[in-house]
Formats: sequence, C-alpha cells, structure tokens
Amino acid sequence: MGRGPLLERDRELAHLERALADACAGDGSLVVVEGPAGIGKTALLRTLAALARAAGATVLSARGLPLEREVDHGVARQLYERTLTQADPARRAELLEGAAAGAAPALGLASADGRPADGDPGDRVRHGLTWLALGLATGAPCVLVVDDLHWADVPSLRALVHLAARLEGAPLLLTAGVRTGEPGADEELLGELRRLAAGAVLVPAPLGASAVRALARDALGPDLPDAVAVACGDAVGGNPFLVTELIGALVAEGGPAAELKPAVALDMSPDAVRRAILLRLGRLGATPTAVARAVAVLGDGAELADVAGLADIGLAEAATAADRLVAATILEGARPLRFLHPLVRAAVED
Repeated sequence: MGRGPLLERDRELAHLERALADACAGDGSLVVVEGPAGIGKTALLRTLAALARAAGATVLSARGLPLEREVDHGVARQLYERTLTQADPARRAELLEGAAAGAAPALGLASADGRPADGDPGDRVRHGLTWLALGLATGAPCVLVVDDLHWADVPSLRALVHLAARLEGAPLLLTAGVRTGEPGADEELLGELRRLAAGAVLVPAPLGASAVRALARDALGPDLPDAVAVACGDAVGGNPFLVTELIGALVAEGGPAAELKPAVALDMSPDAVRRAILLRLGRLGATPTAVARAVAVLGDGAELADVAGLADIGLAEAATAADRLVAATILEGARPLRFLHPLVRAAVED
C-alpha cells in the first residue's frame, strides 16, 4: 500500500523548516532525529530533502549500512563521492584545493600533487572533509542528510562530529537519523552529536488514536469500526511504519471492513506484520523475490547490474522486477536499489 502524508509531525516539520530557512540565510546547524525503528525518522528526512531541493539547496544524502560499519569513510563516500566524480575536473580541483585536499584520501581520490590516496584517517582527513562540505555550500546552501547514522563507520562519525562543531555562520544544514537502542552503535560519538545539536534533537512520538483512525479508514473505508482502528494502533504501539504495514495486512485479508473485529488487529503482532511483508513479497513471484534477496545480500545502494548478476537474470528482467517491488512498497522508487525501510530489509534478510 502507498505511503500517505505525515501525520502528527507538525512540530518536527516546523523545526526542520526553520533550520532549513536559517541555513539558506547563512546560519547552519545540526538537527538529529532519533527514535525506534519505524517511528518516522526516514519520512521526516525525505520530506526535508524535498523541501530543500524546492528551495534551491544542494542536497547530499547517505545512509549507514550494517554491512559497511567496518568500511572506513563509507558514509563520507556516499555523501561526497558521486558529486566529485561527476563534477568537471576544474570544479573538482576547486572543491579539493587548500585545506579540503585532506578529504581526497578518504574518498579514494588522488591528492593534489597527483600521488595516490594514502587512506589517512586522521585529523587532516576530517579537516579536509569539513572544508569540502563548506565548499559545496558556496554559491547555494547545502543540506547533508544522513539516515541510519547508528550504522555509520567510526571515521565518518568522527568527521561529522568535526563538521557539526563548525556549522555556525555557514549556509549548511546537517541532519541525521538515529535509531535508539541499536546494539553496536558508537554511543560516545552519537552522544557528542546530540550535545552539539543541543535543543535540536527531535524525538517523534507514536501516533495517537486520531491519526491511526485516519490511516485505517483511508485504507479500509469509512465503515471500519472505531474499535478496530484503535486496536490497529494498540497492536504496534502507534508505530507509524508498523501501523501502515498492519493495515496493509488487513487489506490483504479482504472482507467487509464493517465486519472486522478488534481481535483481528490485536492478534497481528510485529512478527505477524513481518510475515505479512514476506507474504506480499512472495505474491510477486520468483523473480522479484530473487531481486529482493539480492539487494539484501548486496546491501542498500546496490546497482541494478550487480543485483541482476547475483539473481542470475537479465538486466531488463531485473529492472521490471525492481519496478514491481517499488509498487509493492518493498523497495524505494529510485536507483541505486534500496529497501523502503530497515524493517522491510530485516524481514527479507531473516
């Protein structure tokens, strides 16, 4: 089922809009959005990115990946590498001159004097990445969006902390999504980012009864009993992603909405929602399932050609399957291939 507008997120959206306006006026800041899986961090960051592009800002994005935690500067490469490699040589040289030259090793680029990158992870690299970000914000404001920061590699985290301390007076907004309670996360560095964000740590709350009711009745019809709509929220604690998936599972069950009973929703635990995701995937057939499995193995950001190779199918066939997965809200509607949500990825991985 499709994803509707954000509900009960006016406070968070207003804060992000103010931070964006301040950055466009030359006063940068850091905003951290944190909470449990499915609470809506990604949706807020996507909305911010769309608003920033509409305002004429440059938007660079990255996402921490569980399989890339040990890849030094993996998140930094996601943020900057494509922009630099696609820039013409003169622009690339301009962005990497002076102090920003220290960023080249982290990004696998040749240093200013033409020597191969030496992979130096120290202060010079962090300082260089900071100056690279500030350089990208000259001429037009820049917004950096890093989702799933709890899975970021330590060198990238250190570089973002270094940058976050130097945003004042720059047309640069740094935003990060952080899942709480994630095992293995570097709490010291994440804590430093929270400290630097000061009052700009946004913690979205679970959806209230009225929002859940609106979602449920939008999907199941106005005849849905109020008690069933309330039960949808109670079953998953008002978690927006899980509420939407649970409602999708109820839609798949079929039958008149007026005849549904609260017990049906309450019986659909998060595990049942995960099974519903896999059932939805299975109904698409063997080829889309093979593509989803390949993306799970390769990780978010997988290139279509690599996915096709791993799934042992043709490129055109893989593209068609990917489009079907997007329509089924398994994958995002963009390339390279990414799961719509970490909970969907987890269901496929398991």
